[in-house]
Amino acid sequence: MNQRIDGLTYQASLDILNNEIRNIIIEKRKKQKIDQLEQIINVTEQHVEKRFDSSCFVALKNIFIFN
Repeated sequence: MNQRIDGLTYQASLDILNNEIRNIIIEKRKKQKIDQLEQIINVTEQHVEKRFDSSCFVALKNIFIFN
């Protein structure tokens, strides 16, 4: 009987350990996704700034050419 209880205790401990490992992996993936999203946001902001700067330059150039 004691061996069966020990076996069940070990099984429960392994299940808990597996769940903890799974949770750690999920959390790590979430952090990686967040890092990827931050990189995408930064790149997008840079592109928008460049586009805006170019548009402003063209607008100013047109103002000076036509005046």
